[in-house]
Amino acid sequence: MVTQCHPNQSYRTSHKIEPNNISFHRAKFVQPPSQNIWQDYLEHRKNKKAKLTETALNRLVQKINAANKFGYATDDILAECMLRNWQGFEVSWLEQKKYQRNSLINEITTRPSNPEGFVVING
Repeated sequence: MVTQCHPNQSYRTSHKIEPNNISFHRAKFVQPPSQNIWQDYLEHRKNKKAKLTETALNRLVQKINAANKFGYATDDILAECMLRNWQGFEVSWLEQKKYQRNSLINEITTRPSNPEGFVVING
């Protein structure tokens, strides 16, 4: 026997994300994030439909603590993740961006200028 559903109803199940009650207070951050940044990051993950499980949180904290040793602030790391639409990150990604930025700055500052004051691109 086949049941019919109302035209305004669907057989699909709900895909709502359950509220995530994981608190950064339970995590072992060396440098805890500010409450505002943490709430923004949780909202970011929710919008990506990437539930922050206990395991994912532990891995994230581990990577953030490693990045803190390189001089990165926890709030800056989480803000960069949101800016670049990342669910998480690797320390090497941050170091690579830092290297690329420093290389570009060095290239710009060491380029010779022409007499009119314009920067010479190739040459």
